[in-house]
Amino acid sequence: ADPNENDGKIYEFSLDPTCESPAVTPTPTPTPVTTAIANSSFEVDANGDNRPDNWSSSPKFTRSSEQAQLGTYSGKFLISDNTGATITQTVKNLTGGTSYNIGAFVNIPPLSDTDFSITLKVIWKNSAGSTVGTSVIKAYTSQTAGWDQGSIIANATGTTTTASVQVVVKKLNGTIYVDNYTLTPQ
Repeated sequence: ADPNENDGKIYEFSLDPTCESPAVTPTPTPTPVTTAIANSSFEVDANGDNRPDNWSSSPKFTRSSEQAQLGTYSGKFLISDNTGATITQTVKNLTGGTSYNIGAFVNIPPLSDTDFSITLKVIWKNSAGSTVGTSVIKAYTSQTAGWDQGSIIANATGTTTTASVQVVVKKLNGTIYVDNYTLTPQ
């Protein structure tokens, strides 16, 4: 190991003029906050099927490098028959009564379609799989000026153990992109 290489440790120094040598107190590096949603930025496609891993599958939803809010890829809805699609991911090991920061980015380019909608939401579920609550993060019915972030702080209902994170698109003739869907305890 190179003795001049940064090992990632952070040290806090305290200089006391009455002391001949400074006291060195190691400070642990804080752990970065990560989202409970797997492949939240739609970057991973390990099996090469052009569908983001860890999300439900739909022929109307693919991984795309055309637009990305952060990273290289985003999720892309491409629907040309005035129908819709829903993609979901089940997030486990949640704690009822906990507040969560939930958000995602949406990019809706100009469309001639004026009857579509896209809704970002979370369905809270108990250990039996029954719905105990719903939180709508944001709903869209028109184009965005580039990437737009929808975000809320939502309280998981007291008996929540899992959640279904969803992107619901209805009546679309066009393309919509989503990226960086996050769910983190507050």
